[in-house]
Amino acid sequence: MDLSSYLLKPIQRISKYSLLLQDMEWECKGQSTREAELKAAREVVRFQLRHGNDLLAMDDIQDCDVNLKEQGRLLRQAEFVISYRKRKCLRRVFLFEDLVLFSKTKKAASGKEIYVYKQSFKTSEIGLTHTLGGSGLCFEIWFRRRKLEDTYTFQAPSPDVKEAWTGDLQKILWDQAIKNREMRRQERAFSGLGCKPFTDIQPSEAAISSRAIPLMVMELPVLVPQKEVSVDLAPLRQAKYLYLI
Repeated sequence: MDLSSYLLKPIQRISKYSLLLQDMEWECKGQSTREAELKAAREVVRFQLRHGNDLLAMDDIQDCDVNLKEQGRLLRQAEFVISYRKRKCLRRVFLFEDLVLFSKTKKAASGKEIYVYKQSFKTSEIGLTHTLGGSGLCFEIWFRRRKLEDTYTFQAPSPDVKEAWTGDLQKILWDQAIKNREMRRQERAFSGLGCKPFTDIQPSEAAISSRAIPLMVMELPVLVPQKEVSVDLAPLRQAKYLYLI
């Protein structure tokens, strides 16, 4: 190898591993077991290469007021044509488990690309329309607690990118729905509104079984009015129980 090959960063060498595995897969064509193993290995290498590039791009996000380390794993990043109401613009979008981040690509003084933060939305606030229009490149993000016109249309550079993004977004939203349902179930159980509330309470002699109180154990206060008033207590003496409501 020449000097430039030795100076390659580890992340830059991964692409060469992918090409090597692809050549080996071609040589082993017809050997089903061996070919399947090489294909699986190549998919792992491709994922690590993409994920490494995504992390390097995340380091180049500028002027961001959001703590990206608290937004879950970075799943994808790509460039989209974004349509919002009557406006269109080109944005580099980063998809985290808990956040969708929009940025604008600019050239730094050194010639390196940087991504200037524009806005972001929590994934817990959005919904997804998988396919929009007939091109097969567009999908839509909308918001549960906003106006209908507050939607963002994403036009992907290729059908593969569109399918990959909508697949990840669907998984995020599905996982959130399951998590929210489980949290609501636990809340109902704690508040006694579940299917079998208070099943651990057993009957006992100390439990109140009747609200009737015999009059003989009650001492009714006698009020002395300023003027002489006669009160007939006969009905009370004849009653055996007084029911408290």
